Amino acid sequence: VALKVTTQACAAVLLLATALIKYLSSDANLTGTKLSCLKLIVGLLFIFRESYVQLLTSQHWSFMVSVLDPRQSAQWFAPISGLTSVLSAGAGLVV
Repeated sequence: VALKVTTQACAAVLLLATALIKYLSSDANLTGTKLSCLKLIVGLLFIFRESYVQLLTSQHWSFMVSVLDPRQSAQWFAPISGLTSVLSAGAGLVV
């Protein structure tokens, strides 16, 4: 239930931010207040994204702990953690 609620909240925030960014950047002459608002929204969206990634990671590991027994945890946690670290680093290089 918590994962569903946080996912829906994240989707709503991202849709709202997208709409605001599209509205503010629709003018070809971005100066003054619009530019400042656009920078503020992008900055806040970055902070939101980083916070949401932390929340998702915590929820993921909490779910895994509740589903797996200690033997399965020992078998799966290291490969999952290693793979996500490698993929994150690879994605960072691509961007």
